[in-house]
Amino acid sequence: MAVKSLKSEESRVFMLGEQVKCKIIITDDDGVAYTVMDSYSGSLLDNFTLNASVTKSATDKLGSFIINLANYEGKFYNVFDGGEQVIFYADTNAASTEIFRGRIDNVAYGVSMNGGFVATITGRDYPQFTDKTITGTDKASTPALALSRLLYNNYPIIKLAYNRGTTSVSTATYTAASDTVAWDGSSSGYPTTLINLSYQDKKGWSIIKEICNIAGLDCHVQYNTDDSQLYLYTFPIAGITNEEASIAFGVNLISLSDYGIDNNDIYNKVKIYGNQESDNILLLKTEEDTTSQSNLWSKDLILSNADILTMTGLQQKANSELSLNTNITANGRFNVVAMTNISPGDIISCSVPYCGVYGTHKIQEYSHKFGNMFTTTVQTTRKAQKVVDLFVEKLNPDDLEAGGNNINAMVDGYTVFFDEDPSVMTHNGTQETGGILRLESGKTYGIASLTDNVTANYNVGSCEFRRFENYSTDEDIFEVSNDGGTNWEVYSTASGNVHSFTTIGDQITFRMKLKRDTTSATSPAYESVCLLYK
Repeated sequence: MAVKSLKSEESRVFMLGEQVKCKIIITDDDGVAYTVMDSYSGSLLDNFTLNASVTKSATDKLGSFIINLANYEGKFYNVFDGGEQVIFYADTNAASTEIFRGRIDNVAYGVSMNGGFVATITGRDYPQFTDKTITGTDKASTPALALSRLLYNNYPIIKLAYNRGTTSVSTATYTAASDTVAWDGSSSGYPTTLINLSYQDKKGWSIIKEICNIAGLDCHVQYNTDDSQLYLYTFPIAGITNEEASIAFGVNLISLSDYGIDNNDIYNKVKIYGNQESDNILLLKTEEDTTSQSNLWSKDLILSNADILTMTGLQQKANSELSLNTNITANGRFNVVAMTNISPGDIISCSVPYCGVYGTHKIQEYSHKFGNMFTTTVQTTRKAQKVVDLFVEKLNPDDLEAGGNNINAMVDGYTVFFDEDPSVMTHNGTQETGGILRLESGKTYGIASLTDNVTANYNVGSCEFRRFENYSTDEDIFEVSNDGGTNWEVYSTASGNVHSFTTIGDQITFRMKLKRDTTSATSPAYESVCLLYK
């Protein structure tokens, strides 16, 4: 039987039922532009798209697209091989308003059910964000500085922008010589939470999300045709009000599915493991939401991230994970007619009777679908609209579930590295030099104490005190306290020993008494210690 061509069908595929006009242009490596869809002109020479879609998300992932072309007589065979620019246009006039641009990842070929040849093209808006890994450190950097520095050093064609929900958007300029950021407009309200991150060979988008996570920001990539510039747009995680767009039953809603709260998404106890310097030293922090636990039950999420090197960074990660995984709100997928005037993170009015849909909802993700009709599928947010709600993906591929070295099921920990600046220790006859805690020269005895107490959100009943040390510590004494040093208890140095407190308290601290027989003897020395507790 003869293979049926799709050519005769091409003229009708793009007669959209709505007034939205669409255009798709692909520019090859030699600069030749191929118009593969133009519902405004309707010309057969410009219409080969069977269907297509573009998807954009707030922070979750990069924007992406897929195009299915009628590959009549191999018209598009070996024409594109990846990296080519694709631009999508849509509006109610002449299809001249750009709504998405990206680069081709892959091209694949096939035959449809009715015997026509097809070419499928997929791509993303800025693939380099997930295909290039980066290494760096942010130490007490503002979010603006951390993001601007990352873009400048690794993705220089992209600029950082800030949208506060007003008509103006501010752009940041990074100056490498002074390691500073300047805005060309108002940056009022931009978060100042200090970022403490260390990352090695980690995907750029993962780091961007982590910074936004800590700062309480959402983001997405967008090309601005006014100044021909690609931007990383950041905006408050509460969203940006869009009064020009809405969804309503009987007006533009085609269908609604899966609207409601999914309790499977909730985790109300989060345990985070950071970098493990040795088999004995753990960075460990647990945060939990007792209100959620009372309403449901304890739902645990265990994560490990070796890029977290400090207690500050670990606390930020634990807070953000708990906030994300407990602040779950109703969400659903709205299939609507022709919404070209939306962006990821927009807050729009939604109304569907008998489904619990009313008031405003945040657009977490949307997909525009090009075919016989131009339709839009909107995924509303699964996050509560609060500034403290910080996004981190549910299962970060860079965060592997931890096995860990925590056989006594400790809940929290406080780790001290003796190269921190400033030091968190108070010294009397001891010192920190070259990342090592030891006795001062000429001293046979000294005490190193944790300067500030660590406050737990529960009464601590037991602990482990772990050390990364040399072999001259046999005479040293370690003391722990759960009441801020009012009462000190000697910690047994037996391996794996768990100390049970005889007092009640939530103020954790420790001190180390270093000893040696003579001033010429080798000093006891420690690279790091950690106090695990529960």
